[in-house]
Amino acid sequence: MPRSVHLLAWSLALAGTLLLAAFVPTIPAADLLSALGMAALAVLFERLAMTLPNRVNFSLGSTIVFLAYGVHGPGAAYLAEAAAAMVIVLKVKKPVQKVFNFGQFLVSAGGFHLVSAALGGGPLTLLAASLGFFVVNTFLLALVFRLATRRPFRDLILDIIQQSYVGVIGSTILLLPMLYMFRSGGWLALLLQCAGLLAFRYATNLYLEQKRVHLNVVGRLCEILEKKTGAAESHAGRVAFLARTMAEALKLPAEEVDTIFTAGLLHDVGEAEIDPRVVAVMARKVIPTLADREAYKAHPELGEALVLRMEGMGPVARLIRSHHEAWDGSGYPDGLSGDAIPLGARILAAAEVLEDLEGDRDAKMTLLPRLVGTAIDPGLGDVVSAALQKTELPAARAAAMIEDAGVAMLQNKLLQTVRSSQLLKTMGVGHVLSYDSSTGFTNFLGDRVEPPAGAEVLRLAREAVQRQLPGRQHVVDGGVAYDVYVIPAGVDAASVLLFDVTEALAVEREQTRTIFRAYRDVMSVVTGGRLTLIDEEESGALLAEGAVLGEAVLATPNDAALARALIEEQAPAMGFSQAEAFKLKVCVSEAVTNVFKHAGSGHFSLRLHDGALRAVISDRGQGIPYNILPRAILLEGYSTQKSLGRGFSVMLRFVDRLYVHTAGDGTVIVLERRPGQAASRGSDGPPYTQRGELVC
Repeated sequence: MPRSVHLLAWSLALAGTLLLAAFVPTIPAADLLSALGMAALAVLFERLAMTLPNRVNFSLGSTIVFLAYGVHGPGAAYLAEAAAAMVIVLKVKKPVQKVFNFGQFLVSAGGFHLVSAALGGGPLTLLAASLGFFVVNTFLLALVFRLATRRPFRDLILDIIQQSYVGVIGSTILLLPMLYMFRSGGWLALLLQCAGLLAFRYATNLYLEQKRVHLNVVGRLCEILEKKTGAAESHAGRVAFLARTMAEALKLPAEEVDTIFTAGLLHDVGEAEIDPRVVAVMARKVIPTLADREAYKAHPELGEALVLRMEGMGPVARLIRSHHEAWDGSGYPDGLSGDAIPLGARILAAAEVLEDLEGDRDAKMTLLPRLVGTAIDPGLGDVVSAALQKTELPAARAAAMIEDAGVAMLQNKLLQTVRSSQLLKTMGVGHVLSYDSSTGFTNFLGDRVEPPAGAEVLRLAREAVQRQLPGRQHVVDGGVAYDVYVIPAGVDAASVLLFDVTEALAVEREQTRTIFRAYRDVMSVVTGGRLTLIDEEESGALLAEGAVLGEAVLATPNDAALARALIEEQAPAMGFSQAEAFKLKVCVSEAVTNVFKHAGSGHFSLRLHDGALRAVISDRGQGIPYNILPRAILLEGYSTQKSLGRGFSVMLRFVDRLYVHTAGDGTVIVLERRPGQAASRGSDGPPYTQRGELVC
């Protein structure tokens, strides 16, 4: 942290302490108990701050401070502000943040007092003074961010205003009703009003949480559908976002915008009822048969039928049915044209056409006029063009997609439906959390929580915040595997999503084992049983066999000599001739050299098992993908950055058995040779030609 930030923080803390010491003693003794009550309310509302959809904390603590000023004067206001500031101080971890926040709020309260004193008091004066508080607060925040990040001061001011204006307006508007209630009914009336506000906070937080869960569930459902049908990744999300952008540009009511967005997410749900082969043909955009085309045209009606099973989703279902209708009547399933097509369906159709257009933004802009009046409603031409201009800008598109993950509306009835869905029960809905470097992880109620695999998720969140780049990683906690996504949400915060992928990984592991067995059988056949692919369990059992005659850490290329020296030392005692020992050293040298070339470091050991000498070479590289194993082993001279290199043909020529275990975390090669006998192809030359063809 720059020294200037520390200097600013301590200066503010000193100024705030002086203000506190100057004004708190001025509180009349008769008002002291009431002033302490105001301070307690400020603490309560600061602790129960509400997280808005834009991740900004909205607290009524400031409103209570202003109320204390209007009722008891500046001394009570400074006391309440100091108490509320301590809540923030206890939340943050870094000492400089604690010092800054304490001074920041007290100095901002000083701005409130200056404006109020200058205007002479009165309820309307309090409103103007509250704006003075927020002006000073915004300036101080922008200043500290400027010192810490070197971003332009003007941009910081605009960002802070954009993020906080809702809270400013809310805090200011509530001031006068609370002042009126207190002056009319005293503490009882104020407490009843506060109870109502707390109930509103609870209901709002519950609504926001359900809203995010709704979107998360529908998004996950779309991901599963896209994987099942082979659709382009995030196709439904992009169509939904484009449709929402156009609906908002048309100034449609919020409820209608929500319906269109939901229909966009689910518009292709009917594809789940279509033959996967047909869907794959249409997704690849190859020329389909007439039968395939007719079969695919049923998916809007099938989607409508599926969504109609969800209570309260009738409007969404109707849009799904008509999302392939065209303005000129050439669409399906009903052949509607013009205004007979529901407006929401026309918007969805335009969004899907826009999403399916090939090429970059300029190419799409060129093609767009040809589609307006045929596939696209002419009345939507301007908003379609504007949506294309906006969403094809990479930064704006990414920001908009992230924003949609937090603020898109879905209907309340959807939650009840998806909770009873057997598909979603087997899918596993993930955790959606917020991370702040000072407070840790919280849910949408603002409660502190500990995520699964906490240490790994915390590390991933810190890295994403530090680098200001999204991150993704698989973690395991108690036998449950999670796919973790972290998206930075500011200089100290991030959004964290965890999806349960245990079942999906189990399927993937089974597929990997099937592929492994296939490659193992093939490699065993083409090498006459002399090369065996082994899995992790077999590798561990193999390495546990026999006695260790010597080992060496392969840290630098010079360590290859250590491996050769061990063979020279042990081979004669085992009955190996000088020629046999030389051939084994050639094989080991080839493997060790390529460890340094492709993995950087590794380990070598020489073992004796059942009369055979085994040389074991291992590394922690990226492994050898199964699809290149045949070329790496059968093609003499073949080399790739993802394999141990070009020595397999040499090894097969000079050893009796060759065991290979390879995975994403490294490769193990075991060379086995018995003394006093020729390798099966040792003196006949290489078993393969330079082209890698088998010699018949």
